[in-house]
Amino acid sequence: MSKKFERLFFALWPDQLVRDQLSEVFKGVPELAGQGRQMVSSNLHITLHFLGNIPLSKVGCFIEQANKIQCSSFELKIDRLGYFKKPKISWLGPVKIPPALLKLQFTLGENINLCGFQPESRRFQPHVSMARKINQAVITDQIMPVHWKVERFALVKSISLETSVKYEPKMFFPLR
Repeated sequence: MSKKFERLFFALWPDQLVRDQLSEVFKGVPELAGQGRQMVSSNLHITLHFLGNIPLSKVGCFIEQANKIQCSSFELKIDRLGYFKKPKISWLGPVKIPPALLKLQFTLGENINLCGFQPESRRFQPHVSMARKINQAVITDQIMPVHWKVERFALVKSISLETSVKYEPKMFFPLR
């Protein structure tokens, strides 16, 4: 890809302890053993807004708007295993979405709209993609919950490698 663009998204970015806990919970689902391709732990996140290929000249606008966010930190309880049929993705997410997360996602969308970004029209479904190419849907609320104290969000760069993708935070934005 040309160096004049970066493939970017805003996300909740867990610390290593939360990443490890998410991986352990997912590995503990016997019905999924040997299925699909598990995501690399260092790439685990919850997407708030996928921006796509952004001209380098516009990145500053997104950073400026993200810095204006005045949302509170919050507790996120990851306690559901879900499945997206069309892309065949198994995921972990909350049964109950905290109002603070909905406010963050909505407010960020409103702010970055000023940079020319049009948020997706589909309903926000916070989730951590855990594995791709899963053929058997396993959906349950009967998993060991992971408690995540969300105190920041990130602007993340997607880097295409030869056989995979690496996600790298460019900048973090604190929640108050």
